[in-house]
Amino acid sequence: GSHTLFRCCQFLIYRDLPDDAVTHALQKQSPRPPDPVACYSADIALSFLPDLFQLARGISPDDPLVQAMRELARQWPLSSVGIPLSADADLAPFIEHPCLRELYVERILQRRDRSRTGHPAVRAAIRSAVGAYHELAPEMITAISQENSQ
Repeated sequence: GSHTLFRCCQFLIYRDLPDDAVTHALQKQSPRPPDPVACYSADIALSFLPDLFQLARGISPDDPLVQAMRELARQWPLSSVGIPLSADADLAPFIEHPCLRELYVERILQRRDRSRTGHPAVRAAIRSAVGAYHELAPEMITAISQENSQ
């Protein structure tokens, strides 16, 4: 996690590095299959990935660094709330863990990341977190209501 974040920062600053160096350095897979422990461990550093992604995308939306960070976001969805993901993102490694699910949903609500509302457990957790106070997150309640009606 921390090495990956360091490399992302390095590539953001040193813009003259070759595109293939960026892609190669950031395409490494986790040495172990993701589970709640691995997800939370990676999250210590990778929770800063969305902020770094916004900076990189602001400089150049088509940059290989932006594409590599999108792939990291797909691999580590707990840590990448705020980076749009497809509805079929794999949440299985952590979504059944109550604390990590709550952390994930809090981030979704905080960042208003509507791309993360596709999973039924996420929608249920959003409803639970908001409770009767829909005015606290009206756009998210609308998003999950639309998902349920489809």
